[in-house]
Amino acid sequence: MPEPETTHPADGPPQSFYDEGERPEVAAFVPDGIRSLLDVGCAAGGFGSLVRRRFGDALRLVGVDPVERSCAIARERGYDGSAITFPEPVK
Repeated sequence: MPEPETTHPADGPPQSFYDEGERPEVAAFVPDGIRSLLDVGCAAGGFGSLVRRRFGDALRLVGVDPVERSCAIARERGYDGSAITFPEPVK
């Protein structure tokens, strides 16, 4: 199995080290017919982009992540503009 793609900026919090892959092994457990999905720890949105392709634009896709840069990328990848950060850094 190949190593996952990761991000770990030197000045970022420990939470900035994430698997940015699409995680098809996890997506297989998402049931058919869902209308919304909450992705906690969405990172840069790799998983959500895979789910978005499967369910299309009708899916409400919301992500939560402690790293603002990751949330911004997730929004670019198709999250509903609601990929949000925590109000305070997670320690």
